[in-house]
Amino acid sequence: MISRDEIQEKVDIVKRKIEKNKTIPYYFLASIFVLGALFFFSSNLLFNKELNLITTEINQEMYLNNIAFSIKDRKYNPNNGLVQFTIKLKENSLNSDLDLDFTIREKNNPTEIIPCEVVQITYSDYIVTTEISGNWEALSLTIKEKSEINDNKYVKFYSDIRDIKIDDTLKKKNRNEYTIEVIDNEINDIKSKIEELNLDISDKKSNIEDINKKINLLEEEKKYQTESEIEATENTISSNKTSIGNLENGIRKNENSIKELEEKINKLEEKKQDYR
Repeated sequence: MISRDEIQEKVDIVKRKIEKNKTIPYYFLASIFVLGALFFFSSNLLFNKELNLITTEINQEMYLNNIAFSIKDRKYNPNNGLVQFTIKLKENSLNSDLDLDFTIREKNNPTEIIPCEVVQITYSDYIVTTEISGNWEALSLTIKEKSEINDNKYVKFYSDIRDIKIDDTLKKKNRNEYTIEVIDNEINDIKSKIEELNLDISDKKSNIEDINKKINLLEEEKKYQTESEIEATENTISSNKTSIGNLENGIRKNENSIKELEEKINKLEEKKQDYR
């Protein structure tokens, strides 16, 4: 990989040649070289910066005592330094007595614990907020059970400032407002599932159309086939019709799932009204 000093040296050589060859074509070619070198160097810095992100992906599951933890959302308001994490525990209804400890640290000062506030919305949903003063690069959020004596049993999420949602309106809220926010996140997740199911239905319908076209072609070919060929064609047609039946069953299953999910959205919308 070409270093910055090597690029600078080549640029200096071009400059000296420009001074000796003061012609318009040479100026033009030299300018292209300099711009290309600068682009390469700045692009290299950009790519390296992206590669060095210290962050945990949204919805990435991490396990603690067989319970899946994930970050559903994270926001930062640079005006007041407020950072908010939305934490989801998957299938935690059986562990309702779980007592968790949340710890936040910053990359450049890992020994200092940054105070945070935790609001438990349900057995499975938590809002964690903290206020960061000054510049920061990346935060770690460590979660463990308070009763856990093993220091190595925890989950840790990382959030890079370059990979966090900027929200200039972000502020601390009361429990009801956080509850509405969590419900909205759940509604959005359900809408994403419905979208995926609708796409799958479209794909299945397209496959059915293609198979029906094949069946029609096979039916036409039977006019010119021998008895044994017709028998083989009939078997192929029967197999294709079975495929269509399976696809149609899949469509009905998806449609039923969509109805159930839409009903769930309606119930969640009603639930939101109770917290307004």
